[in-house]
This record gives sequence, structure tokens and C-alpha cells, in this order.
Amino acid sequence: TLYILVTSMINKLLPTVRSRCIKMNFSKPDPAELIVFIEKKYALGREKAEILVTLSNSSFSKIEDMANGDYLEFRLKILKSLVGLKDPFMLAADFEKEKERIKEILFLMKSWFFDLLVIKKKRSPSLLINKDLTPLLESHSQNFSIEKILRILDKVSLTEIDLNYNIN
Repeated sequence: TLYILVTSMINKLLPTVRSRCIKMNFSKPDPAELIVFIEKKYALGREKAEILVTLSNSSFSKIEDMANGDYLEFRLKILKSLVGLKDPFMLAADFEKEKERIKEILFLMKSWFFDLLVIKKKRSPSLLINKDLTPLLESHSQNFSIEKILRILDKVSLTEIDLNYNIN
């Protein structure tokens, strides 16, 4: 009998399970090919397909989840609500009605503040996750120092860790 166990977090497997496994790494699909595939499969424009591929880090399962619903609209709603705020955690009360999507909200917040960091450090625009929102990112980046962005990213990451401990 052969079992195939797929995980992206091998460190969460028990050592007794890991010791009996043969590790096989699979590379991600080429983003350009994936964009074309997504455009056709979900009848999306190129820009939306590019956004999904970038946000999902070329993960088919994540793209599937994002494309089958209101993810792109939800993303815009969340990211636009961050614009102009000096402390994104002030939105916690507003997100109360979106409790079941809190992991998505935290992921989107991380992507936004990562992009602000890219802009503040004057790195290549190709590193941006939310490329379609570059003008908003550039204007919003003026509200933050690099140190403040790093503190926010730390808080978001710690919140994700706390959630994982409470949920699992």
C-alpha cells in the first residue's frame, strides 16, 4: 500500500511520520503560463489573472479559492479601507462582521504593508504584490516610516500565530 501525503509544512508532522516519508519537492508552475491558464479557465482579464497568481504565490489551490467567489472585490474593499489610516488595527471593529475571513484580512494587510515597505525602500516595482494599486500605495506610503511598517508587519504576524493557536 502506498500513501501520498502532501504538505507545505513538513515541520508540523510528527517525527515518527516524517521518518517514514520520502520527501519529494515540486516546483511551482511558471507564472506566465499560469496567468494564461487562469485567464482561460475563469474567463478573467489578464490583470485579474496576474493579481490572483501573485497573491496566491502561484498556488493552484489558493487560486481556485480566490477565483470562485468575491475575493477580488473583498480584497479591494479591505485594502482601500487601509488607505489613510495611520494604525490599521483601528479597523478591528469594522472587521468584526468579517470574522470568518480574518485570515484573509490579515494576509491582505501583510501584502499591503509589504508593498509599502518595497516603496519606502525604493525597491523594484516588480516586487510589489498589489501592483494594480501602485498609485494608492505610493500615496499611503507617505504616512509611514520604515520602522512603523515593520512594527505593523510584526503585529500582523503575531496575530496570525495567535489565531492559529486558538483555531487549531
